[in-house]
Amino acid sequence: MTYRRRVAECIHGLEGTSCDVCFPKPAPVVAPKPRTRTAPAPRLTTPRAGASRSAVARPSATRAGERSGPPYVVGTQRLHRFVHVRELEAILTVGAIGPESIEVELLSPAALERRATREFDGRAASEHVAFTLVPESEPWEEVRSGGARARRWSDAARAARPADFAMLVTTIDAVGWPLVVCDDPADPTARVTSDRPSAEELLRRASRDEERRRVAEVLVPREVPVSALQLIAVAHEPIRDRIRALLPKGGPRVAAHPPWFTPNPEWTGA
Repeated sequence: MTYRRRVAECIHGLEGTSCDVCFPKPAPVVAPKPRTRTAPAPRLTTPRAGASRSAVARPSATRAGERSGPPYVVGTQRLHRFVHVRELEAILTVGAIGPESIEVELLSPAALERRATREFDGRAASEHVAFTLVPESEPWEEVRSGGARARRWSDAARAARPADFAMLVTTIDAVGWPLVVCDDPADPTARVTSDRPSAEELLRRASRDEERRRVAEVLVPREVPVSALQLIAVAHEPIRDRIRALLPKGGPRVAAHPPWFTPNPEWTGA
């Protein structure tokens, strides 16, 4: 009997193992350099009056504490929403993600009532499609790690296994404005805004704060078409193949990415 080696898929859309994030390359082995004598550093002296500017020592271009890497771009911010696989199948049939669940409701009746009574710009929270900024959001950690609180989650959510879910991924640019950004939906005193400059500033702040990223939400006050999704991540290949069969050609990428659906052993509850 022969066995075919299973290789995880890149969730960023690259073919094979060409993605350096999903398939990091081993560090190159560098031969040790021969020891050489180091010339003493030149002495710095205070320039005389009238000395040229080139004679004055310049500070290094990178200083300690400065943010490294590319600048944060609001439009490319990824948005994540976890749904039950049966709910996803219903969404693909309809062609859009709506504010109300179609097949499997994950929120408890009490949580649904709170969302119906909280308003953003004259519209109830329950009239928005909510997304998180990271896949490892606090709500998803509760569900996938088996610590779902009864007052927040439905019986269906608490009975489901992590592999029964899918993660839908899109971007700010793909869903478009207007949007509502909330620092923490569970906190009635948290900052909430639909003013675009203020909302973008909240997103920038969240990009620099790990705790804020885990709880902040972006709420879309309308349906989100399936065509706006870049990725549908699932726990394993059989579900991946099942979902692929429901999508038209040219639809969002479907990938099996087990790490997103593995319970977090370090999670201790909110």
